[in-house]
Amino acid sequence: MKSKVTALIGIIFLSAALPSFAGICGDANNNGAVNILDVSYTINFLYKSGPAPEPLKIADVNNSNTVNILDVSYLINSIYKGGKSPYCSIYIGQVPPDSIPQIFAPGFISTADMEFTASFDPTLQEFYFTRRGSDNINKIYYTKFQDGSWTNPAIAPFCGSYMNMEPLLSPDGQKLLFSSDRPCSGCGIANWYVTKSGADWSDPQTQEAPLNSVFMMYSTLSSEGNIYFTNIMVSPPGIYVSRVFDEMYQTPVKLSTAINKGYNEAHPYIAPDESFMIFDAQNRPGGFGGSDLYISYHNEDGSWTESVNLGNLINTIGEDLAPTVSPDGLYFFYARPNGAKHDIYWCSIAFIDKLRP
Repeated sequence: MKSKVTALIGIIFLSAALPSFAGICGDANNNGAVNILDVSYTINFLYKSGPAPEPLKIADVNNSNTVNILDVSYLINSIYKGGKSPYCSIYIGQVPPDSIPQIFAPGFISTADMEFTASFDPTLQEFYFTRRGSDNINKIYYTKFQDGSWTNPAIAPFCGSYMNMEPLLSPDGQKLLFSSDRPCSGCGIANWYVTKSGADWSDPQTQEAPLNSVFMMYSTLSSEGNIYFTNIMVSPPGIYVSRVFDEMYQTPVKLSTAINKGYNEAHPYIAPDESFMIFDAQNRPGGFGGSDLYISYHNEDGSWTESVNLGNLINTIGEDLAPTVSPDGLYFFYARPNGAKHDIYWCSIAFIDKLRP
């Protein structure tokens, strides 16, 4: 794919976000290595009418959607001064969508298997998701941006041989919550978590009291540490919150009927500042399919607005579920039917303000 550019003196603007590429980020001359020759190649292109890097995005090492002297400086700092690695690609190199949902990273993330629950870390350089293959066992996979490209998705190192699913990162990226059937006295399928130390995850741990007595699934954390989750111990299931007070989790409380209406409300995504929540519910009157996605906004007095259906651009006649939002607050991810299975889809988050009362 040829890069469309608009040139000013020493500044090249990319006309649109470009898809992923096979080369190494920073390898402007495409010789298979990133070194001073790439610095020279980029300078020659910017200031001496030299040939353009192909694709141009490969020279956008600071991921600013422009190629200019700042990329040259970034590359020198990376090569000689221990600076950050070139970083050409966020969202796994995908072209960001508008309000019409698109399948996410087809053939790489969304495959012939079933995929759901999308979770980026705050740097947008690590991505976790659930994949269910031919063995019909849910597993947590991850990919990360490393040495100029995204690694092939692999099973997360903390998974072991158990069923694991629904990986959801905390806003600071230092804690990952997930559901698993690993052994746990009285737990069944329970919520577990790992914490990060440097680049590594800890061994899985169960939630402490009083959360260890609740069958929790799809747990999301706010910036304050409050945990919102699906309680599958009750019938019908509902969405609960356990707030942090004096560094201790409090007894979980069921959210109001603005959210829990008895239609199997589940899979809550809570905004980091707790200003809104997106969740799914089954067969609510006025819905579009078996499971639809809804949004509710947090009022200043602590109450929640009546939940609103996200509409038929997002919801289908099937089961739409497992919502998340990218850490930069720009894109909405969810699991959407695709034939006989689900894949991860994404779209602009513009509907947040449009639906706000």
